Amino acid sequence: MATDPAGQLWIIQCKQQGLGGKMVGVQELQVLNGTGRPVHKGNVVVLVTNGAVSRRAHGFAKSQKLEIIDRLLLEDWIAGDRPAWDLLGLKGCTAPSALSYGESEALDGSSEPVYSLAEAYNAGLVPWKPATMRQYLLRSQRRGIPLPRSRDGLGHLYTAAELGRDGSGNCGHLYTAAELGDWLGHWRAQGTAPHQQPE
Repeated sequence: MATDPAGQLWIIQCKQQGLGGKMVGVQELQVLNGTGRPVHKGNVVVLVTNGAVSRRAHGFAKSQKLEIIDRLLLEDWIAGDRPAWDLLGLKGCTAPSALSYGESEALDGSSEPVYSLAEAYNAGLVPWKPATMRQYLLRSQRRGIPLPRSRDGLGHLYTAAELGRDGSGNCGHLYTAAELGDWLGHWRAQGTAPHQQPE
């Protein structure tokens, strides 16, 4: 159990599954759903796993307003310094005085909102989940596609060269919708980027 800056109670259950482990299924989420709010009076109920979650379980979680942090989102959370509510795109979890990256003033002083890779995917700004986005960002330089400028959680801006230096240049970084749109436009111009979100 945890309380966020807005005073909401979080009920968090962790499932260690691992890469080759069994997927988290509907049954685990049904148990969590039966205790998270009725028993523990949680405002936000979350399942965290280092493995995968079945499609049916995702559907059940959505219907019951349960949150899931699976292996891909967990990697982004570990690599950055952003709180869980930002990664999940939840509103109302931060205190009024706290900065909300995706909806308040950007960290570099501009008024344009910025998004993590997970938030950009959830908002429909990019067609790929964070893990796939990282692969496309890595491939960008080899294809001569300019990387979008990024800022980290402290507001530091990074050039394409700095982003590519450590072979990642994406985890924990924030982008504007315009920057991601320009970058995606370059991929589509090469005829290699899908226009639909994958399953």
